[in-house]
Amino acid sequence: MYINMKQLNTRYLRSLGSGIGAAAAVLFLPIGVFASQQPLLGGSTGNLSQTITQHGNLGAISGVAGTANNSYTVASAAGTISQLYISLQNAPGAGNGRTFTIEKNLSSTGVTCTVSDAASTCTDLVNSVSVSPGDILSWVSTPIGAPAVGSLALSVQFAPSVPDTTMLMARTVTSINNSVAYAPIVNGGSAGWGVTESAAQNIFPDSGTFSSLYYSAASAPGSGKSYVWTLNKNASPTSVTCTVSNTGAGGTACSDTTHTTSVAPGDLVDFSGTPSGTPASFTTGFGVSYTSKIPGAFVFLGSSLGTADSATAARYFSVSGDRAVTGTEAVTQEVSPMSFTMTKLYISTLAPGGLASRTFTLRVNGADTALSCTITGANTTCANTSAINILAGDLLSVSDVPSGNPATGNPVAGFLGRVIPPAQSGIFGGLLRIVGGAFIIR
Repeated sequence: MYINMKQLNTRYLRSLGSGIGAAAAVLFLPIGVFASQQPLLGGSTGNLSQTITQHGNLGAISGVAGTANNSYTVASAAGTISQLYISLQNAPGAGNGRTFTIEKNLSSTGVTCTVSDAASTCTDLVNSVSVSPGDILSWVSTPIGAPAVGSLALSVQFAPSVPDTTMLMARTVTSINNSVAYAPIVNGGSAGWGVTESAAQNIFPDSGTFSSLYYSAASAPGSGKSYVWTLNKNASPTSVTCTVSNTGAGGTACSDTTHTTSVAPGDLVDFSGTPSGTPASFTTGFGVSYTSKIPGAFVFLGSSLGTADSATAARYFSVSGDRAVTGTEAVTQEVSPMSFTMTKLYISTLAPGGLASRTFTLRVNGADTALSCTITGANTTCANTSAINILAGDLLSVSDVPSGNPATGNPVAGFLGRVIPPAQSGIFGGLLRIVGGAFIIR
């Protein structure tokens, strides 16, 4: 495995001898020095079309649209996107196919793959595209022939330019122009804006810092009108906020790269939009950066905001984004673009009541894992810190299993994942050898 020297933080290197030669030298690399990587999970909330090209937003479960500028999220950090993974609910069928391509700023990139015939998956593990803060990100699906209908799981890997900077992204339809409204900070499917903040909150599983809020839309509020977009924590506004107003370019994008706010496990977070002057309603795209206190860590925020769960039957929802709960697990599964370890689960939902309970479990490839917790009686939250190894191509979902006829609600989940550098041991990490200017991990 080779590491670009530009990505190596040399302040961590310790020489075992004096006079490092150009030909070869031995160094130790401590934990946390590897460039971090983040899986961005997503897909479609419904069936893809057999006949028309459709667009969806990157990094969150997505409603699909025939118009690219209605389906995108916004990058909040610089880095590289690669490792495209596609998994279809149904294979296209003989003589048919679908081509999937990542888009940046409404233009196709070289990150693409095609699913054909009886196959239901494809990957692009070669190509990549660089992104900058404020870039709008989406994917496009192009049918070939008349492929079978079904939902899509799509994911990519994000490698930030600044190690351990991760992105949380949202695309929310139809902003509300006559009232303060709220939306999850990872969404793009069924939630949209709503006037009840508790229904839009994501539960956070980790300690760290939010920064760099970016917003973009295809339309402006209108002359003399505005929206204030704010990141909220525990039903209170934070200092992370930006405003769009009037017409023209100044009304279609804004950012806050100055303020930051901390977050802790169990905190409830959301976006709010505060209108002034009855501005126009339109689809909104967001991105906000998050840095964990744990090197190599990232979060997934999932919710079932579309529909209530069941009092009697198992239901499923997605690890990341806002897909409605359903009895069909296949339509909630998201595909991982890389290997990592899932290390924590947080759940918040309506109290089951009495002796009733609900058990929530991370599922991998349709099977239960040890990352599971149960909420009983008057309780509303639960957590688990089991470590589950995830491989590239694995299908992830969350199960919601009732017992004793519990009250129904809209559960939300927070997961913590981490990329653990190879060959970690003791204080120092993998042994490196410099050969011709390249680092080789042994």
